[in-house]
Amino acid sequence: MAFPNTVEFANWLRSGLYYPDADSHDAPVTVGVANIAQENATKVWNEAVKNLRNLLVRLRISLPMLTLGTIRCWTR
Repeated sequence: MAFPNTVEFANWLRSGLYYPDADSHDAPVTVGVANIAQENATKVWNEAVKNLRNLLVRLRISLPMLTLGTIRCWTR
């Protein structure tokens, strides 16, 4: 049976092996967080574009009414 800090137990190797394990674990987590942030930003962007389109459609519909109303006022 191997004892801690002996060559058989190889504690001297383990200290260097934790860092690559942590990096290989942290990198996918970071990518996952970035993907979630990008998806949320895309949802917000799409909602803003949809709202802008609706406002422009309303403006396009109301412009003839506004211009005709001002023409009627000026001709009276």
